[in-house]
Amino acid sequence: MRWTLLCLAAAIAAHSPATATENDEPPATVRDLLAACDSSDPAIKKQQCDGRLFAAMLTTYDSAERDLTYQLCSLPEGPAAFRSYEPAVIAWLRAHPEAQSMPARDGEQKAAVSLYACKKEAAH
Repeated sequence: MRWTLLCLAAAIAAHSPATATENDEPPATVRDLLAACDSSDPAIKKQQCDGRLFAAMLTTYDSAERDLTYQLCSLPEGPAAFRSYEPAVIAWLRAHPEAQSMPARDGEQKAAVSLYACKKEAAH
């Protein structure tokens, strides 16, 4: 899975031109992240939304692979992983206004855990 993600990262990096924007700082809060995702400026959307969420996805996958107590299941896999991960996280963040003032990193992680946590089976 790690090689798939690295290949996907390389493909996205090669395909997207590096563009400097006026504000190269990553979004501080979930509200800032969602504003970047809604931006009409393609450079801001690419760098501060897509780039940020792609890095969050790689971190989530790495954590799930390294830490066995990090119980995540049903993470999207393969070349289309990011195309399903990003909209799911954005939708979750939009549906949870209480997360708007959270640091972006915390909100991203909370969304991933909420979306992909392993379901516990009831004891019989």
